[in-house]
Amino acid sequence: PFYQFRMEQEQHVVTFITLLITGVIIGTQSARLRMQAISARKREKNTSSLFGMSRELTATRGKITLAQVAAQHIADMLDGDVFLWLPDAKGQLQTVVAETEAEEHAIDPVREESVVNWAFTHRQNAGRGTDTLPSAKALYVPLLGSGGVVGVIGVMPHDEDMEAYSADDVEMLEAFLAETVLDELEHLA
Repeated sequence: PFYQFRMEQEQHVVTFITLLITGVIIGTQSARLRMQAISARKREKNTSSLFGMSRELTATRGKITLAQVAAQHIADMLDGDVFLWLPDAKGQLQTVVAETEAEEHAIDPVREESVVNWAFTHRQNAGRGTDTLPSAKALYVPLLGSGGVVGVIGVMPHDEDMEAYSADDVEMLEAFLAETVLDELEHLA
């Protein structure tokens, strides 16, 4: 008969329950392994990208060129637009790099300037995905060097529906900044 579940003998109930539990356990473990494989691939890609950027930076000189190389690698890694602000001689933040895919992705400097200045002044992440000024279009991370804040980097995802970067993405961004821009920009500033 169709659409019926009936067992003729009681011994089949134990077999059915055993097979059901085994199937659930195997399915759960397979999903867990799949997620671990995805995570491992992402870590490998990020590590490879970090190594590639480090290698490229060793052959690069000049503050703006270093910033452009770092911005390009960060934009590729996080699939977003990257903006970098550095202080000028008067201590005012100026946009020195804007690594964008298209004009419609550009950050409105007037609207976002307060968030950039807040991140620079308070030495904390601000903007999208944080508790501080979360309505901003991008995530702003201060570039912390041994002598203080060197500048601010902003990363805006291409996917407008994305609420925030994951903790792993932010950690990787900070690793990129620590590896490349900080010491170089600090010595060249």
